[in-house]
Amino acid sequence: FETNVFGLAAVTRAFIPQMRDRGEGRIVNVSSVGGRITLPFFGAYNATKYAVESISDALRIELHSFGIKVVLIEPGAVNTEFNSVAFASEALTDGSHTAVSSPYAEVIAKMGPMRNMVEKTASKPGPVVRGMVHAIETRSPSARYVLPAYNTMGIFFKTITPTRLWDFVIGLATGLRNLGSSKRLKKADSPALTA
Repeated sequence: FETNVFGLAAVTRAFIPQMRDRGEGRIVNVSSVGGRITLPFFGAYNATKYAVESISDALRIELHSFGIKVVLIEPGAVNTEFNSVAFASEALTDGSHTAVSSPYAEVIAKMGPMRNMVEKTASKPGPVVRGMVHAIETRSPSARYVLPAYNTMGIFFKTITPTRLWDFVIGLATGLRNLGSSKRLKKADSPALTA
């Protein structure tokens, strides 16, 4: 949150007065497909990107009459070091959820193949960079750029799928659906709430 939300807000706040005085400006915020679709074990990261989405949507309306355009860049998986960081997050590697006694141990053990799949299907940085340059240089930018564009399909299916069905499918895909009722979780055991 310090980096993805509070830092972004502080930098934006520092430049808005000059843009307002000039009567023009452009704010390009980097969000993520993860700001529109939440996945298990990435709740904290997704929350920061949902916050960036909300702040940007509000600013776009608040600053429009001052000639300031606000644009969101929403990359999907990109072949960078981020994947290593994401899959090595505390919730997955601090030992509390990989221990044999953890109800998540079996699911966490399968994160390696999931990471490999993400890395194989991730785009190169080029399309994202070109999209950002376009968002900066074009006269009338869109409010959002999902990059690469094929990631719009996931957002579209999330939008039209009833929540219970979406949860069921994601639960099956991650193995979380089959943990069984005998492994009821206490609030503190949830990776989404791990500090």
